Amino acid sequence: MVVPLVLTVLALGFFLVRLRLDAVEQENAVLAGALAENVQIYLDASVSALGYLARLHDMDASPMAMASAVRSLQADMRFERILLLDSANTVLEAHPTGMPGLDFPVFFPSAAATRNVASRPLYSAETGLLTIYLRHPASRGNVVVGELNLSALQNHLKTFSPASAEVVFLCDAFGNVIAHPDPLLVRTQANLGGMPLLREAEASGGPQPHFAFFRHGGEAWFGTVLPISGPGWRLVILNSARSVLMPIASPTGLFLIVALCYVAFLALLTVDQLRRHIVLPVNDLTEAIDDVARGDHARPIATQQGFRELALMARRFEDMVRTVAEREEALRLSRENYRSIFENAAEGIVQTTPEGRVLSANPAAARIFGLPSPEDALTRFTDIGTQIYADPADRQRLMRALSTKGEAFMQVPVRRVDGQNLWVEVHSRAVLNEDGSIAHIESILSDITERREAEERLRASLTEKDVLLKEIHHRVKNNLQIISSLLYLQTLSLKDEEAQTAFQESQNRIATMALVHEELYRSKDFSRVDLREYAHKLVARVLQGIGNGRVRVEHATQELRLPLQTAIPCGLVLNELVTNAVKHAFAGPGEHALFVTIRAEDGMGVLLLEDNGKGLPFGFKPEKCETLGMQLVTRLAIQIGGRLEAGPSPRGGASFRLVFPLIEGDGQAPLV
Repeated sequence: MVVPLVLTVLALGFFLVRLRLDAVEQENAVLAGALAENVQIYLDASVSALGYLARLHDMDASPMAMASAVRSLQADMRFERILLLDSANTVLEAHPTGMPGLDFPVFFPSAAATRNVASRPLYSAETGLLTIYLRHPASRGNVVVGELNLSALQNHLKTFSPASAEVVFLCDAFGNVIAHPDPLLVRTQANLGGMPLLREAEASGGPQPHFAFFRHGGEAWFGTVLPISGPGWRLVILNSARSVLMPIASPTGLFLIVALCYVAFLALLTVDQLRRHIVLPVNDLTEAIDDVARGDHARPIATQQGFRELALMARRFEDMVRTVAEREEALRLSRENYRSIFENAAEGIVQTTPEGRVLSANPAAARIFGLPSPEDALTRFTDIGTQIYADPADRQRLMRALSTKGEAFMQVPVRRVDGQNLWVEVHSRAVLNEDGSIAHIESILSDITERREAEERLRASLTEKDVLLKEIHHRVKNNLQIISSLLYLQTLSLKDEEAQTAFQESQNRIATMALVHEELYRSKDFSRVDLREYAHKLVARVLQGIGNGRVRVEHATQELRLPLQTAIPCGLVLNELVTNAVKHAFAGPGEHALFVTIRAEDGMGVLLLEDNGKGLPFGFKPEKCETLGMQLVTRLAIQIGGRLEAGPSPRGGASFRLVFPLIEGDGQAPLV
C-alpha cells in the first residue's frame, strides 16, 4: 500500500514538473530566437552605418560631410568612437578626436576581405570601458572601425526582453561577458565560460537552442543558450529554479502532505513488525560485520534468516569477505611487482622533499650519483640542490616550474660524489597535499652525457661546414670580380666603340652575378638572397658603372628571399632593364627617374621597373626584339618559369613587369 502511494506522488510530481519545464523550454527557445535575430539585426545595422562612412571616405567626401555623418551615427549611441585606420593598423582619424598616429591595438584580417568582422571584447584605450570593435573595409587598404557602446547594446537587449526572463545576457564563444544586466560584470570583463550551462552547450554544438538545469553561484537555474552565427556570440536566458517550479509547488505540496500523513499512519502499524523481523536480525548481522572488519575473515556468518532478503544479504556479505581476501593478496603481489620494476629500471627514480632531502631512490639513481647503494643516497643527501646540481640555480628553476605547472623537464649538469661531472635529463612531477602545497617530488633521471657530447661534436661539424660555405661564396665572388677586371682591362685596349660597349655590358652582367655571391657571403643564410637588398645595391652599381648620376631611383620593395637559381636570373634581368632605360629612355634634359617595385603576390614574385622617359615604340614586344639584352631578358624569364610584360607606365615612360613563381620557402609568411 505504501509503495503504490509513494509511486503515485512521485509520478504526479514528475508529470507536473515535466509539463512546466517543457513550457519554459519552448518559451525560452522562441524568445532566444527572436532576441538573437534582433541582436544580429542591430550588429548588421551598425556595420552598414560604418559602410556608409567607408563609402564617403572612398568618394573623398569633404571633412564637413564626414563630420556630419559621424555625428549622425553617434546620435543613436551605438558607437563611443569612430576610427579610420590605414593598412598598417595606424589611426588616421578619430571621432571624437584623439589617438591619431597611434598603433591600433586590435588586429583585423586583411582589409580586402568582404566579410564584416567583430573583434573580441577589449578595453578601449580612450575610455577604459569594455567594448567590441566593428570594422568595414574602405579603399586604399584603409578600414573604418567603430567602438561599440555595450551599454547601448544592453539597453537594446533589455527593451525586447520580457519580465519572465530573469537574466538575459550576451557573451562570446569563450564566455567573456559582452552585455549583462549587472554592469560590473561587463566593466571587469567577467568570464562565465565555466558556467555548466555554457560548457554543456559547447559540448553539444549545433545551432539549436540548448536548455538545461544547472547550479551556479550557490543557486539552481534553468537556462537556454542559443549561438548567434554572425559574430559567433551566445545569447543566454536564465530563470531561477524557484520561479520556474513555484507555480506547481503549492498543489504538489498539499498532495504530498496528505500522502505523508497516510504513510505515517501505515508506518506506525508496521514498525513493530519491522523491529521483530528485520531490525533484530540486522543487528546480529552487524555484529558479524564488525568481527570481519577487525580481521576475523574466518568467522562463520549465519545465512539462515527469517526473511529471504536478509538471507540473501548475508550470503552476499560472505562473498564480499572472500573477495576482499583475494584482493588483498592481489595488492600484495602488485606491490612486489612495482618494487621489482623500481629496483630494476634502467633510469634513475628518485623521490625528494621540496627542501632537497632524498626519500627514496632505486639502484640506477644510486649509480648516477656515484653511490654503492640506494640507502647511501637517503643518508648522504640533505640538499641535492647544492650536493648534486653543478649549478644550484637549476634546482631553483626546477622548483619554480613545479610550483606553476606541476611538472618539469630539464637537462642539467650534475656532480657525482666522486667529483665526476655528468649531464642528466630530469623529468619531475609534483605530488601535492590537500592544501595545494608540494608534498614531495617524483623524478626520473637519465644519464645523457654521451648524447650531449655527440651533439657538441655535431654542432662543431655544422659550424665548420658553415665556414666552408662562406669561404666558397667569397672565392666565387673574387673569381667573378677578377673576370670582370680582365674584361675591363681588355676594354681599354679596344678602339671599336661597339666592341667596348659589348665588353662593358658583359662586365656588368658578371658583376651582377658576383653581387649575389657577395650577399650570400655576408648573410647568415647561405642558400637565399634578399631580393630587396640585392636590388638596391645592384641598381646603384649599374648607374655608377654607366656614369649617369642624374637618375633618381625610388624603391617600393618588400623583403623577398630567393634561392640562388632564382636570384641570379632576376638580377641579370634588372641589370639589363636598368641599362636599357638609362641608354634609351632618358634622351635630353629633364628630371629622370626609375621606379623599382618588388613584392609577393598570390604565391608569385613580382619585379617591376618603370621610368618617366620617352616610352616604348608602338607595338613593342620583348620576345621579338633582336638586341642581345632583350633576348637575354626574355630567355631568363622563361628559365625561371616566369613571364615578362612590357607596356606604357602610368608615370609617363616604359614599364617592364617580371612575374615568376616562388619556390617553396621563398619570401616570408604573411603576418597574421
